[in-house]
Amino acid sequence: MTKKHTAKIAGLTLAVALLGASVPAAVLTSSAIVRAETATVETAEINDYYFVGDEIEIPATAEIKLADGQIKTGNYEATLTPDGKFLSGKTTELVETGEYFAVYSLTENGKKYSAKKPFVVTEKKWSVGSTASGVEYTDKLTANRYGGKGLKLTLAAGDKFTFSSPIDLSGGNLTDVITMYSTAMQAKGDAAWNNNNKTAINNGTLQARNVVYEAGIIEVTLTDCYDPSISVSLVNFISTLNGEGAYARTRATGQGEFGLYENCPPKFGKKEIVIDGTPYGVYVGDFGMSVTGSADKKAISWSINAESGDIYYNWYNGGGKKAGGHLINQLYNEEVSGGAIFPGFTTGEVYLSITASENYTASTTFHIESIGDYTGERLVDGRYEDEIAPTVVIDKEGEYFVKVGDEFELLPATAYDPNSVGDITKKVYFNYGSNMQSSVLVKNNRFIPETVGRYVIEYTAKDSFGNVGRATVSVNAVAKAPATLTVEKTDEMKAGVRTELPEYVAESLNGEVTVEITAECGDKIFNVEDGSFIPTAVGEYVIRYVYKDKLKTYEYSYTVNCAANEEKAFITEPVFDDCYIKGLAYTLPVAKAYEFKGAEPKLYAHDIYVSFDGGNFVKVTDPDSFTISGNSTVQFKYVAETAEILSDEIKITDVGYGSAIDLAKYFVGDFTANKDYSYIGFASDARSGDNDLTFINPLAYSVFSLSWTIPADKANISAYSVILTDKRSGKENVIKFYKVGSRNYVSLNGGDAKTLREDIYGDTSRELSFDVGSGAFVYACSGQTVTLPVSGISASSELLLKIRLEGICGDAAVNVSSVQNQLMSRNTTDDAEPLVYARRDIGSAGIGTKDIIYAAVASDALSPVTKDNLTVTIRTPGGNYLTAKDGTVLNNAPADKDYEVEYSEYGVYVIRYIAKDASGNAGRQPYMVEIADDVAPTIKFKDGSDKETVQKIKVGYKYKVKTYTVADNYSKTDKLTVVTYLYTADGVIINQNFEEFTITEAGDYEVYVYVIDEAGNYAYASYKLGATEK
Repeated sequence: MTKKHTAKIAGLTLAVALLGASVPAAVLTSSAIVRAETATVETAEINDYYFVGDEIEIPATAEIKLADGQIKTGNYEATLTPDGKFLSGKTTELVETGEYFAVYSLTENGKKYSAKKPFVVTEKKWSVGSTASGVEYTDKLTANRYGGKGLKLTLAAGDKFTFSSPIDLSGGNLTDVITMYSTAMQAKGDAAWNNNNKTAINNGTLQARNVVYEAGIIEVTLTDCYDPSISVSLVNFISTLNGEGAYARTRATGQGEFGLYENCPPKFGKKEIVIDGTPYGVYVGDFGMSVTGSADKKAISWSINAESGDIYYNWYNGGGKKAGGHLINQLYNEEVSGGAIFPGFTTGEVYLSITASENYTASTTFHIESIGDYTGERLVDGRYEDEIAPTVVIDKEGEYFVKVGDEFELLPATAYDPNSVGDITKKVYFNYGSNMQSSVLVKNNRFIPETVGRYVIEYTAKDSFGNVGRATVSVNAVAKAPATLTVEKTDEMKAGVRTELPEYVAESLNGEVTVEITAECGDKIFNVEDGSFIPTAVGEYVIRYVYKDKLKTYEYSYTVNCAANEEKAFITEPVFDDCYIKGLAYTLPVAKAYEFKGAEPKLYAHDIYVSFDGGNFVKVTDPDSFTISGNSTVQFKYVAETAEILSDEIKITDVGYGSAIDLAKYFVGDFTANKDYSYIGFASDARSGDNDLTFINPLAYSVFSLSWTIPADKANISAYSVILTDKRSGKENVIKFYKVGSRNYVSLNGGDAKTLREDIYGDTSRELSFDVGSGAFVYACSGQTVTLPVSGISASSELLLKIRLEGICGDAAVNVSSVQNQLMSRNTTDDAEPLVYARRDIGSAGIGTKDIIYAAVASDALSPVTKDNLTVTIRTPGGNYLTAKDGTVLNNAPADKDYEVEYSEYGVYVIRYIAKDASGNAGRQPYMVEIADDVAPTIKFKDGSDKETVQKIKVGYKYKVKTYTVADNYSKTDKLTVVTYLYTADGVIINQNFEEFTITEAGDYEVYVYVIDEAGNYAYASYKLGATEK
């Protein structure tokens, strides 16, 4: 941080006259200055301060005071720069900031004396980009918050004003970054004044003000001192249109332009959010908060709290008293930015600049009264030096423990200072700070503690003004490893049987320890989750523990034998539906049984049995298409010899499928249904507490959507949620809708609330869906779209749908309009096709490209899609069916797995997924892959001629074009187009599309032969002609 220097300065302009011709300064090493007795400079015509860019001449002599008080004349030897170099020339251009020393010496009575005269070089506090702009100090500013003293800036169109002294925004407080008056803003103030007084102007009582628009955009930009890619721009937009005014908004790194409009009128249609009880409209990319009232001869100021991200716009009346102020943005409020977050300034230190754009005049004027804490004369006083040491920040600060003899790598660190020079110096000490302190060898950024005790790493950084910043970290050397793992070994395992590993204890003097466990058998690695795994191979296993603290990674392992298993076992277990629908066919869930007698488990065939309504188990003959024929319950049994999986008894629901479907029966819960033409209403039979409405048929995340309303006269609830549960993992995603006062909100899994414009109750339809591309739930209502990002969802995952009414206190109901593409109504037929999703990676490619045709996901709201009813077909450009690498002809091939293919023909491949539901409705997902010919044909002259070949010919004779051959990787020869051109030496075409030619004038010519294939790729060959007279 920079502060004003208090030393007296000679001359207001901070410059000295040059005393002679400039002499290039030679750079010396420190050894060029002879060791001498110390003396002090008594007098020298050298100022205390200069600016970067000044060229000065160091006086040849100076009065030096010796230790005994004598005053002698010393001779100039060199100038010591802030980075440690010595400049020998008397004339010096000052190119860096910091403290310099002019070195003088003399010899007296055989002794050499040396004395140094210090002076400080600083940047000017401001600069402009061109001579067309200008800055002057005045005490007659239009605005008068600080006594009317400050800078008058005339800023040329397209130019920039930069204030070079950092402004410190750290500390967590609201900081005024600038107070100024703008003539560009005044134009709108004059227009508003004319409008307010038009009656008096029309009758001649008042004279209208002259309105001169100078610029449409004024930006005050705060740029991070240490990372110029991070900035915040404070924007004033001045409209030239009648009826529009002046506005304030901001722009920041990682975000667009946003402006909060306090109590924004609803007619403007802006997204509304509430901050501390006050409603704001959010402007995105245009206008912003109306601040026309600040434009009329008032000082305005921008303020920012860098910690909270709050930005305010204020204005002041002629007496310097605050007349108004508005919150313009909150940089860390996702409701404002739609989830884009400002990364924050590195330390809070920033540089300020001003620009004007959309200019109507050659320049615009600013009266600047303050920038940061600089006011009045301090805005132009360049006499400052950096008195604050650099801040050194060590990564992973804290105390560390390491075993004696182990290497310790020095932690990285960063120094922050606007005037820092050089790298951070790292040194290691033992007995730091005591009279027994000793240095420790550091090699390759590491040291080895050889004795038990405390070691300290000292980091030092220096700035160009000589300030030194330090930071330390302690490393305690101990006799034993600081991290320990206590493990009880398991002594036996059996293949195919889940092994529960005993508990372990992991501790470290360095704090938290994380442990990862794997079991390894040959090249097979099993991840141990929740302390258990199923070994599938017979043989010796290595149980490996990798445990880490904040400093180091350790490893411990032991071996255990896994015995063969004479019994079969299921490794993967089936996941059944919670309910099955009578009369529909299902593909039963997959389970895999193995036998475990060797190094590799062997897949073992198993049978599936079914029992309806508590009856005997009967073998299932076709598990890919199995029809539910029971009335009340179904139970499944998977059998592989003695291994068995037995499901619970699962409810069967008769919805009338195959005759008259009752769509209301797809929902179960303590509700009474009322079927309408456009929805089904479900009135809660519960009058208090919570009540769940559950959809019985599994759906797919990749194509999921739900539309509903909550009738306003049946909204006696505190909130409601749409709950989507992953069928396999059981993980819930809860999308909750609720009100706080009159405000409406939605949240995902208890996370940040998103504000909704439309009331969550009422007849307005709303929709919730899942977007595979962005991995987010999307809520839409009345033109508003809210995105709720979520992780951990696979596009192939199935879900279970539930709507929960919460805090019921009277009549409560939900009207469901649609589930996926199925309309919910009194209709009794299934007329909606299944929805199909398949991942696709390639839209176009080159010949020979390999591709994956991914397994598809098909979902129908009313019936399952069986394996044999989900297929994929691929037609080649030639009209044939494409064959996959595994030999499968992709003509209505099962689409429940991936296929690897290769595109070997040019043209368009058509991929079509088809899914059919129980009613025969077909859903399709087609897409195309274009294989473009991007290979040029070839052409060669048979005699080997090329562009360097010169054929000698005579004027007036007829010649044939040299014989050539053409070829292409795809197009047949008769499909290639050949074009010939004859050029003069200066590039003029004198003939084309010829096989024979005659030259009529002597000179140099060139023959070009082009060949073009069917895809438009081309190549050419050429040779030269030298034509002479007969």
